[in-house]
Amino acid sequence: MLWKVQGGRFGEKGVNFLDNPLAHLPASLRILNALRVAWKYLALHVYPATLSCDYSYNGILLYSNLRHTLPPAVLAAFLLALWIWAIWTKRKEWVLAGAIYFVGFGVTANILVPTGTIMGERLAYLPSAGFCLLVALVFFRLGFPNRRLATAVFAIIVTALAMRTVIRNRDWRDNFTLFSAAVRAVPGSARAHAGLGGEYMRRDQLDEASKEFQIVLGIYPDFVQVMNSYGIVESRMGHDQEALRLMEKAVSMTRKDDTNYDYYAVALAGQLMKLGRNEDALKLLNEEIATSPRYSRAWSNRAVIRYWFGEGESARTDAAAALRLDPSNTQAQNLLGVLNKSGPRTPQP
Repeated sequence: MLWKVQGGRFGEKGVNFLDNPLAHLPASLRILNALRVAWKYLALHVYPATLSCDYSYNGILLYSNLRHTLPPAVLAAFLLALWIWAIWTKRKEWVLAGAIYFVGFGVTANILVPTGTIMGERLAYLPSAGFCLLVALVFFRLGFPNRRLATAVFAIIVTALAMRTVIRNRDWRDNFTLFSAAVRAVPGSARAHAGLGGEYMRRDQLDEASKEFQIVLGIYPDFVQVMNSYGIVESRMGHDQEALRLMEKAVSMTRKDDTNYDYYAVALAGQLMKLGRNEDALKLLNEEIATSPRYSRAWSNRAVIRYWFGEGESARTDAAAALRLDPSNTQAQNLLGVLNKSGPRTPQP
């Protein structure tokens, strides 16, 4: 019920294409490609050589031909047949291992219904219990008459996995190292490159941020959030017309009831102000305040324009409104400081 209230994590409704392109395929192709992904999970259970915090579009290639989709399906059917045979022959421990693995993945692997993500390592936690039980059963089945040999094999496995854990933990030191590792592991993921670009942007490494955002839009041209961020980077680099183009496109592609629309619209207004198009910026801000009166940055931007127009009292009123909504709004704080010291500015010609 909670998933449904929040917009639906299961089923096609509300599943973002970036997060799970499988949800936008016909059921037959979704299931066939989901089985391919299931084998990736199994490979990570055997040894997690390459790990990523993100596998979204286009990190995992999807196929519509049988050459790529039939072999994984046949192998999956074979494993399912083995499990059914274990049930038939009443091998309870093998049945339990298979049940944990299959049921654990059954509701999250996009086979029964589409889910909110194409792949996530967190979804392999419960199935890993079934896999570990299966490994233990195989280990004891082999018999290892030499106890020292069995201990040595077990020690090698534990040591290898422990070393991989230590190495992986370094990737989680901060967001920059995490997204850098994700880009190396899944170079086709638009979200991974977007995350890395955002980190470069926060570090003021604008050239690197620009490169990452270009990669993102090359993978998924309709990634509006990145389009807006790329526009901000271009503005900071002095490429104002390109910045304006990107920001205008981001606003035009975003519904007004989208939670990000206010941010995009005010960013565009700021760019218009930078280019001296204050009348256009004022019109956009008036519309924004009329529809979203609780967005502080819109009020402070409009206060600046009114100050430039010599409308001191109106500027003071807008700045005060901005601070009531967000006391940490430095733009409004600075403007009020200027107004308190020097009074209204002479209107621009």
